[in-house]
Amino acid sequence: MQRQIQSLKGHQIICGFGRVGRAAADQFNAARAPFVVVDQVPAADLGKDQKYLYLEGDATREQILLDAGIKQARGLLALLGSDPENVFLVLTAREMNPTLRIIARANDPQVESKLHKAGADTVISPFTTAGTQIAREMLLATGHRNDVCLTTNPVNAPRWIPLNAGSALIGATVAQAAEQLSGPVLGLRRRNHDRLMPEAQEMLKSGDALLVIRATADAADAAEQPSDANRQVVIVDDNPVIVKLYTRLFQKAGFIPHTAADGTSGLELIHRLRPTVAVIDFMLPVLSGIDICTRVRENPELKNTRLILFTADDNNATRQRALSAGADAVVVKSPDAHEVINTVIRIISEEPS
Repeated sequence: MQRQIQSLKGHQIICGFGRVGRAAADQFNAARAPFVVVDQVPAADLGKDQKYLYLEGDATREQILLDAGIKQARGLLALLGSDPENVFLVLTAREMNPTLRIIARANDPQVESKLHKAGADTVISPFTTAGTQIAREMLLATGHRNDVCLTTNPVNAPRWIPLNAGSALIGATVAQAAEQLSGPVLGLRRRNHDRLMPEAQEMLKSGDALLVIRATADAADAAEQPSDANRQVVIVDDNPVIVKLYTRLFQKAGFIPHTAADGTSGLELIHRLRPTVAVIDFMLPVLSGIDICTRVRENPELKNTRLILFTADDNNATRQRALSAGADAVVVKSPDAHEVINTVIRIISEEPS
């Protein structure tokens, strides 16, 4: 069993083998998708129900997740018996494998926001889902075919975020603000005049307010607070999962992250903000990470901005190209999500050369 589990790649990990976990396992099995189940119930106690690859242990422990092949896994289902366990599991799994697709179960709707902050891509509430489906079926069956049954989620509720003097979003575009706030901008309030669906390239000014949906508390707080020039970091990466993870990790480390999804936008953001440090992916649309480093170093006003190139290519030639282009450090992508954070902290503590 252990040898079979260790040979898995691109598989799914089901953490929790209750009714929901068993149903998920049956679906994966029917689709012939590789997976492994992790649960604390001894395999011997499952009897005939234990017909899948099974690992006995506490899924919140790093060693158990390593034994389940989390470094090679494609996805993880957090289906443990309690919400606090699932929050801790998601947090641990996300930091062990930044590119993992994570779906988590929430019994209490108020925990959904915590699971998202911990790193879950999707949060499912079985009871809410079942209740919604039942209500929708009843509405359809009784002739209310135009009624829409929606659940209320305080995390998804629209809210106005004021851009006070010194806000990190002042001078950004609506599109950049939406990316920073992890949700679409539905409206712009300026001088007591509201506009719905403002233009993506509209520049934001002090005193504006944004109507947003799905803005995380951390991102909203960062938008409302004055920016600290010494703690600003620009992240340029076209992988939204990576951007989401490092935004959260940099916020936890006390930084104010700004993000861009392509080389041109990233270069513009660096020129505008003049951040302490920029973390730049090597492979980007439009401009590569090497191109960005070269152009930043051509601007004497950015001489104090430290540049870290983030690459999947563990090749000395790539490293030398990056350093020659002006990068202060090169970090090879790995499941250790904290390596980039530690490198940034080390680099900014050194005196600029």
